[in-house]
Amino acid sequence: GDRDKETREKWWLFQRPRPIMRDAISTLPRFIATLAVSKHRVFVWLTHPTIPDQQLIVIARDDDYFFGVLHSRTHELWSRGTGTQLREVESGFRYTPTNTFETFPFPWAPGAEPVDDPRVQAIAQSAKELVEQRDRWLNPESQVTVTFKVTVTSDDSKSTDDAQPKGDKK
Repeated sequence: GDRDKETREKWWLFQRPRPIMRDAISTLPRFIATLAVSKHRVFVWLTHPTIPDQQLIVIARDDDYFFGVLHSRTHELWSRGTGTQLREVESGFRYTPTNTFETFPFPWAPGAEPVDDPRVQAIAQSAKELVEQRDRWLNPESQVTVTFKVTVTSDDSKSTDDAQPKGDKK
């Protein structure tokens, strides 16, 4: 059909650009995302210019409290119970927004959280610490770079010096 022709001719564009989702995240400094299918339910912060595709579930929130609730054990168990499982457990679970997110019994209705409540602040602080710890683990500060020195002579023979570590702990 015409849509298939347009997709073939403009293959680099999203077929379904999701303008409502894009509008919802356009003014946020960051937004929450999780894989649609995953063995482990992990939420991450994404920032612009990231344009999520169909493999990501996007939540248009930028606060640590909401991130913390989504990352809670309660929400993980809920999502496993209400989402769909692929063939076997090792293949992962599908996070379905209509069954999983929209039916989750949030402590307060989304958008109506009492920001001054110590429970909201504690969840937000725990979520912030989780992200900081995960980022430190995934992106360690001390990295050693190994470089090789290759010498090429006029007779096209090459010699490689031993690897020399470079860089110190930051």
